[in-house]
Amino acid sequence: MPNSNLDELVKIITNTLNKVMKDAQHLMPTLNDIYDTFNKLHLRIERTNDHSYQIIQSLKHLSSKKISKRDMIIQILKLYLDSQR
Repeated sequence: MPNSNLDELVKIITNTLNKVMKDAQHLMPTLNDIYDTFNKLHLRIERTNDHSYQIIQSLKHLSSKKISKRDMIIQILKLYLDSQR
């Protein structure tokens, strides 16, 4: 995927995530916020222990500022793409 397409997709996911967080009155995204965001965009990630673990790890890295929100979304997007194979 060319960078501009990836950037556009990340922007769409970020905007949707921000709306989900605002509706839930969350300052930081939660596991449910991530699942809800991807579901709203018809990018369903199955709720498995492994998927939840990977998303939680990304959320922990985001909260400790080891990664940016953009990087977190890219990681979760890769998880989604891998789960579709």
